Amino acid sequence: MNLALNLALKSFLNCYLLGKDNYSVIKHEANDYLEINLPKLGVILWVKLNYYSLTSRHQLSFPVYQLSGNTHKLIDFWQVIDFVLEELRLSQNLPIANLIKFREQIENSLHNQEITVNNIAEANGLTASDVDFALSEASLLSGHQLHPSPKCCFGFNGEEYLKYYPEFANTFHLHYFLVSPDCVHNDSRININLNGLIDNNLISQEIPVDKYLLPLHPWQANYLLSLDSVQKMLANRQVINLGALGKKFQATSSIRTVYCKDSEYMLKLSLNVMITNSVRMNQARELDRAIAVTEFWQTDIANEFTQQYPFFMPIKDPAYLCLKYDGQLIEESAVLIRDNPFYANQFNVSCIAALCQDNPFEMGNCFNAIIPKLARKLNVEDSAAAQIWFKRFIEIAIEPLIWLFSHKEIALEAHQQNLLVKLSDDGLPIAAYYRDSQGYYISERQKTEFMPFQHIFRHFALGDSEFVAHHFSYYLICNSLIAVINALGYAGYIDEASLSDIFIEFLQDKLKKWDKCVNKYLEYLLTSKVLPMKDNLATRLKGLDELTAPLSQQSVYLNIKNPFYLGASNESI
Repeated sequence: MNLALNLALKSFLNCYLLGKDNYSVIKHEANDYLEINLPKLGVILWVKLNYYSLTSRHQLSFPVYQLSGNTHKLIDFWQVIDFVLEELRLSQNLPIANLIKFREQIENSLHNQEITVNNIAEANGLTASDVDFALSEASLLSGHQLHPSPKCCFGFNGEEYLKYYPEFANTFHLHYFLVSPDCVHNDSRININLNGLIDNNLISQEIPVDKYLLPLHPWQANYLLSLDSVQKMLANRQVINLGALGKKFQATSSIRTVYCKDSEYMLKLSLNVMITNSVRMNQARELDRAIAVTEFWQTDIANEFTQQYPFFMPIKDPAYLCLKYDGQLIEESAVLIRDNPFYANQFNVSCIAALCQDNPFEMGNCFNAIIPKLARKLNVEDSAAAQIWFKRFIEIAIEPLIWLFSHKEIALEAHQQNLLVKLSDDGLPIAAYYRDSQGYYISERQKTEFMPFQHIFRHFALGDSEFVAHHFSYYLICNSLIAVINALGYAGYIDEASLSDIFIEFLQDKLKKWDKCVNKYLEYLLTSKVLPMKDNLATRLKGLDELTAPLSQQSVYLNIKNPFYLGASNESI
């Protein structure tokens, strides 16, 4: 069976099955299958089951059968898709136009997935126990594993996809505009002027003192050159098109943030390309938030956190540049300048998404290299090594963020792609990083407690305690922590129930030790029967854009069973 089809089937069906109880495990010809009931259609499907997950991301593949009376017949990928979409249409009264558009996104994603697997022979970043930052960022060969169209990309043609997507690890020159100061909107919290920064880190050539140099993604430069406003600035010599210059960069896992091992800074670039759920453009409010977040990490609140958890570090976006014309920002040109902590120290750093990414070419994931190596180093069984690794992961990457929310009601949007861990030579987590200055929340009630910092917190995402806890729970607990539980379980050294018990013990321990919490978040994680999970399938069917919609309307959520549930409580967060 086509490898890309298997990957697409697994992602799509796992998205569909989240939070549902319309399936069960059956045996057929000595193999396990998921039997999926589509009641509105009166259709039953059998899907090959290779690993059943307690946390509901199963390993599924072809063959798929449709039951008809006492017989079953093989069906293909598009028959599965159409059955499920029709079931959703009938049960949710969805407009046909939405289904047609979504089917096009699945088709696009499948096409791009085929390009990936046809042009990459092996998953080096998923089989080595020591992986540098660049290789790790190139390891998401099938993308977001709980997204129904994870490789969806509208804007790049096939050649551009090969050139600019991270898994191909291609390097490319950035494109530069030389801009008059009156046409630049910028701010910085770096102790060097922006031209000096760009000169030293990006192009190594002198910049005229009366100009700014604006770095752009080469694809975006062509897009900008098509805009009337940019054409007028070119005609007036307010912008000079210098073309490709300087050091070569490569895409990180977000595609639009680029990295060079010889530069002290990364760049988060605007890119008018639809990638999964959104057109990836830096908006004006995001520029302000980046500066606010940089200032936050200089406050007493942040100093207290850093003293408590010196091994957990933010990756800040301390400066930005953006074109402006006739007093209006051209957001399509905005670039955030990001700290690069992996400059000259890039070894053994991976985002959680890379650690948890299924190897498309063979069974398993990164943990099939990490855990046996750790077991040998510690002279213990693989199962014991898996327990040790997971406990250290909680301590290094999860506990600091739970402490920050429990004590300050400040939440970070620490999903798999934004949360990174550094491993020791033995393979144990020793440091964690959080990237993305856009994912900072504070509750309304705690914002009023920090009056000296209102100028900072007015740029954070804001909501009541329950709203912030809801989003925090999805991003950190369901998206990141549960993904690690799933991936370790799938690697085969320890079961998911044992890993869940370890986290329960952690929560119970902190309940005893943390006596200055401002909320009941620890209790919530133990007493809520369900946890919030983003429903990427419904989000795509509704056509929501997560970057432009109001915060409360960016995504659709559903409830999943809480694997850490111990008993009910009537207390609110």
